[in-house]
Amino acid sequence: MLGLLSFLPTLVYMPQALFILAAAYALYRNPNKFVKNFTDLTDKKIRVTPILILLTVIIFLSGLNFILNEYDPEYTPSLFPQFVLMPLSVFIASEFRKKDVKILAYLVAIEVIVAMAEYFLGVSTFFTGLEHYDVFEESGLLYNTRPLGLSNNSSVLAIKCLLVILLIDFYRLYEGIINKLLWVLILVGCYLTFGRTVFVALFAFFAIKGYMWFRADKPVVDWFYTIVALVLFLVVSSQVILDYSEVILDQLTRNTKKVDLSGREKIWEFYLNFIKENPWFGNGSHKVWYGEYHAHNSFLQLIATHGTAISLFYFLILAIYLNGKNFIYVLTILIYALFQFAIFWGVSIIDVIYFVFLLKTGDPERLRFVKNLPEEESQ
Repeated sequence: MLGLLSFLPTLVYMPQALFILAAAYALYRNPNKFVKNFTDLTDKKIRVTPILILLTVIIFLSGLNFILNEYDPEYTPSLFPQFVLMPLSVFIASEFRKKDVKILAYLVAIEVIVAMAEYFLGVSTFFTGLEHYDVFEESGLLYNTRPLGLSNNSSVLAIKCLLVILLIDFYRLYEGIINKLLWVLILVGCYLTFGRTVFVALFAFFAIKGYMWFRADKPVVDWFYTIVALVLFLVVSSQVILDYSEVILDQLTRNTKKVDLSGREKIWEFYLNFIKENPWFGNGSHKVWYGEYHAHNSFLQLIATHGTAISLFYFLILAIYLNGKNFIYVLTILIYALFQFAIFWGVSIIDVIYFVFLLKTGDPERLRFVKNLPEEESQ
């Protein structure tokens, strides 16, 4: 169910509306937990968790900001208070299970297969009515031959692939040939969609994984094979980079041979200026748009929308729940969020998975919003 919602919203352009179905399904699957979480609040022996307190504070302050402070109508195409959807993301994340990861992975794999078919047939998508439908021309650039799969944008498919890779590692779904092939297929999806932001995030993820693996205790035999494999990899990769350095540079810079931010520098300049002019209350908690563009940076988008005061509570959630178990997964998403409006939408597949990583590392199968104080003290 949750996996299906990863791509259906992109086809109908109503991602936030359709996530209500995911919340309804989560409630249907475990109604007792939902009821118990709130009936427990009447028990004096129960204390609420930081996430519930911070969610309440964010919604309350954002509501006041939304009502009392002015917004700039020139940069506010929608008056819907999207911050009220944030608890929906947290609730869906609380009911996310390993079986949902499997469903999500299989459905994204199907979409990757569709994307492969589109790529080899020379079209961006089989849905000719989509805005980004295109017939590929010979340009030599992978950036210009990115398939969409079942999404309305190649970047949407790219982030799904990135999230599935992170979830597979988080839930350790590597056993069996099917899971290994699935993992490889998702990596192929990352390559075909040629999302440079996803490449940067994945590079950071695998670099940290490699560092963590080298820091772990291993037998001498493992170290021997590791060093041999690393030397061979460095020799081969160095030779490939030397032989194809110009081709690689052209691909990553779209033949400009310089850093190409796809216009982000102008967008970021606008949002930075907007924040300077509205530092404390932002746009009155109304989401800011620069024409048809969002900030392409989740943090600039957040601060421009809410101001610094309310944004601090979002960062406080991160500070409280970031730990050694979820650091690599959350950091990967945060790196991606530096170049895309990824998290802080209110509710989205990325917001949901972000909270899965933040809130479920203690016990990946369960998340409660209230805790029994005497039991915690006795542990």
